[in-house]
Amino acid sequence: MVDEGTLVYSLGMVFFGYTLATWLFGVNTLQAYTYFQNYNDGLLMKLTVIAIFTLDVANTALNCWGIYLFIIPGFGEYPELNIPLVLETTVMDVSIFIVHCFFAQSVWHVSRHNRWLTSLIVMSATVALGNGLGETLVYSMTELGSLNYFAALSGLTVNALRSSMGIPSITTPLVTLGLGFVTFTDLTITIALVYYLHQGKSSIGPTSTLLDKLMLYSVRRGVLTTVTQVLVLALWFSLPSESTWALFQLSLGKIYTLTFIAILNRRDSLKRGTPPTSTPSAFMPNFQMSAFAQSLSGYDEEDSADMRIEDRGRTDHVKDDQLQLATV
Repeated sequence: MVDEGTLVYSLGMVFFGYTLATWLFGVNTLQAYTYFQNYNDGLLMKLTVIAIFTLDVANTALNCWGIYLFIIPGFGEYPELNIPLVLETTVMDVSIFIVHCFFAQSVWHVSRHNRWLTSLIVMSATVALGNGLGETLVYSMTELGSLNYFAALSGLTVNALRSSMGIPSITTPLVTLGLGFVTFTDLTITIALVYYLHQGKSSIGPTSTLLDKLMLYSVRRGVLTTVTQVLVLALWFSLPSESTWALFQLSLGKIYTLTFIAILNRRDSLKRGTPPTSTPSAFMPNFQMSAFAQSLSGYDEEDSADMRIEDRGRTDHVKDDQLQLATV
C-alpha cells in the first residue's frame, strides 16, 4: 500500500485531469458537429477531421478504461500494468503529429513555399512521433516485461526492484525528449506564422486588421499548446510519483484537437468580422485561419483574384497571395 496522503492527492489529480479532459471532449464533439453541418470542404480535409475526432474518441475511451483500472482494481496501489494509459499516450502522439502536419502546410503556403522551414517543422514533428512510439515500445518491454517478471519472482513492485538495483527509468529521458520536440515544433509554427503574417501586413498597409486578428490567433494557439507542454514536463520532473502531471497530460491531445477543428469553424466569422454564433467561443480561445484549409477547399493560391477588406469604412483591394491565411 502507498502512503494514504500521497494516494489521495494522486487520485485527486487524476480525477480532475480526467474531468477537464472529458469536458474538452464535449467541446470537441460540438466543434466537429458544427464543422460537418456548415462546411463542405474537400475529401482529404473531411477525412482529416474524421481521423482527428476518431483519435479523440479513442483517447477518451482509453483514459476512462485506464483510470478505472487505476482507481477500482488497483485501489491503494500504483498499478504496474496499465495498458490503456500506455495506448492513450500513443493515440495522443499520432493526433498531435497530424495537427502539426496541418500547420506545417499552413506555414508552407504563407511562407510562399519555404522548403527549409517547412521541412524543419515536419522533421521535428516526425521525431516527436517516433520518440512517442519508441517510448511506448520501451516501456512495454521493460516496465511491463522483464522488470515485471523479476519483480514477481522477488515479491517486490517494479519501482521497488528498480530502486533496490539502482536501475534508472529509461522512459524519463524519452518523455523529456518527446515533450521537448513537440514544444519546439509548436514554437516554430507560431513564430513562422506571426513572422510571415506580419510581412503580409507590412505589404498592404494599415488596413490590415484581419491580419492582426490572424497573428493574435497564432500567438494564442502557440501559447496554449506550449504552456501545457511545459507544465506537463515541469510536473513530470518535480512530482513524478504524485500524478500531478496528469492534470494537464490527460487533456493534452484534446487541446490539439480543439485548435485544429476550431480553426476551421472560424473561417466564416473571420471573413464577416463577427463572432461565430454556432460554437461556444466564450469558452475557448480564438485561433488563426490556415492555408491548409484553403488548399483543400478548392482555393487556388495562384489565382490573382482580389479580396476586399473592410476597415473603418474604407475598402481596399489586396492580392490573395498576400493573405494566404485570410479566407477560404
